[in-house]
Amino acid sequence: NNQASLFYYRIKVAEGVTCAYDFDGIFCEECPDEYKGNDDSYYKFLCTASPLYYPDKGYVPLIITGRHEKYRDITDKWLKRNDILYGSMVMRDFEIPTTDYGDSIALYKAKAYKEYGYDLFVESRFRQAKIIHKETDKPVFCPIKSALLTSK
Repeated sequence: NNQASLFYYRIKVAEGVTCAYDFDGIFCEECPDEYKGNDDSYYKFLCTASPLYYPDKGYVPLIITGRHEKYRDITDKWLKRNDILYGSMVMRDFEIPTTDYGDSIALYKAKAYKEYGYDLFVESRFRQAKIIHKETDKPVFCPIKSALLTSK
């Protein structure tokens, strides 16, 4: 672990609230856009990404990430190296054109969030958070903007 791991921000969720999490921009820094589409650069990023937020109690019941399934092993190793335990991790198994990436990922995450029936989703990108909330009509928290999107 590098020194950045000492400076995790903590995410606390109320007892009894089932919470699913995005990965990039939550547990680790966001991947720079120039790395996307280049397997070598992207893989290096996945191995060396700095930690960002840390779940209270170190356990996450569900991760819903836009990362491709082919990166499951390296993502799992990163989580273990950073002492984050998880129950399930949903990863996409389809390609997305880079021109439509953000919105398509948000729709994918919204579908999974709705299917799993969790109470809250934590999403790093505000635009995606708005799409996820609109598609599910369920609460979405965006820590980057300190915004909780809810219909109530």
